[in-house]
Amino acid sequence: MFENFFLPVISATLATFGFSVAFNIRGKNLIIATLCGTFSWIIYLICDHFSNSVMMPYFVCGVSIALYSEIAAYIFRSPATIFLMSGFIPSVPGSAIYRAMESCLFGDVPGFVEGLVNTLKIGGAIALGLILMSSFFRLFRGALQRVIQNKKEA
Repeated sequence: MFENFFLPVISATLATFGFSVAFNIRGKNLIIATLCGTFSWIIYLICDHFSNSVMMPYFVCGVSIALYSEIAAYIFRSPATIFLMSGFIPSVPGSAIYRAMESCLFGDVPGFVEGLVNTLKIGGAIALGLILMSSFFRLFRGALQRVIQNKKEA
């Protein structure tokens, strides 16, 4: 499992850092956003190794990005969006989009449709993970804040 693990993680970290700088994220949020992308790619690689599904690793990756982003936003009092944007950079289905467009340009309609459907499935799996976890976190945020407030008062 780990023979092809470190280079993709380092690449994902550097790509996330680069895009975070391009998104004008500064200070401690730059490090936290970069770690979000790194963490999400590690989760993806682990799930991809143990799963036979193509969509499940992306779904779990979306859930982990949303969870990390919401918790980091709460702790560091920053918008969750800055962490979400950076966290999704490694999991964007760029190669699937590329293959679909290449098939389209060469006139391979079945290859184009297959690549487009795969890209949409991957994007849907990531979006579903994000929506579910963000909704869950926002639903229970009030209860979490009350628990933290009670511990501070005690």
